[in-house]
Amino acid sequence: MVSMKRVVALDIGEKHIGVAFNRGGSIAFPYGVLEGSKDLEPLLRIVQELRAEEVVLGWPLRTDGSPGERAKQIQTLKESIEKVFSGRVILWDERFSTKEVEKRLIEAGVRRKKRKGTIDQLAATLILQTYLDREGR
Repeated sequence: MVSMKRVVALDIGEKHIGVAFNRGGSIAFPYGVLEGSKDLEPLLRIVQELRAEEVVLGWPLRTDGSPGERAKQIQTLKESIEKVFSGRVILWDERFSTKEVEKRLIEAGVRRKKRKGTIDQLAATLILQTYLDREGR
């Protein structure tokens, strides 16, 4: 197996940030959920703790592919991270990732209350997995 970079993916929502990572390989793992999405410090701590070489930010484009207000906020966050992180910071199209994860959880019979606690980190995991799959080619 070819060694890949260590990557952390962030699915940044209004209230929560889903976090996923790989271990230098081609499989994404859920890490957890951070409360609040305004403070950069907790994000940077996790990136450092996981020894990430790249950060992938879910980029919430509109269905037509254009950036809306939320996508512009993520672009600003990317620029802030780049000022203090030496690795690459990548914006990754995350359209439908949360809806896809929710659909899969419903199909698996996961109750609404349980879904609420895991959806953000699983969306980050899906974002990271699609990124790793594309990069691994």
